[in-house]
Amino acid sequence: MMTAVSEKRATWRHWNLAAEAARQLAQLRIASASDREAVIGLVVDAAQVSYLQQFTSRKTIETSSKRSVEQAHALIANGLVTDAGLKSSSDALSS
Repeated sequence: MMTAVSEKRATWRHWNLAAEAARQLAQLRIASASDREAVIGLVVDAAQVSYLQQFTSRKTIETSSKRSVEQAHALIANGLVTDAGLKSSSDALSS
């Protein structure tokens, strides 16, 4: 799901992920609208956790960047996720 969103947008927010999850789950039969929303929420949460794990496992951005897990969580909590932002911050810190 993150790949599909990344191909369309340089930055994305929670609602972009939710929209993509809804598109990918559209053909799945789910009992009720509230159940569908719950499933979409679980998929979005899993995608965000996976993204954070990927981010933090990049050798903690070469250690010299000192980008912490808390900062990565803050990016998600603020609703804006951007690979370009992480890269430029990392590049600036390692210079």
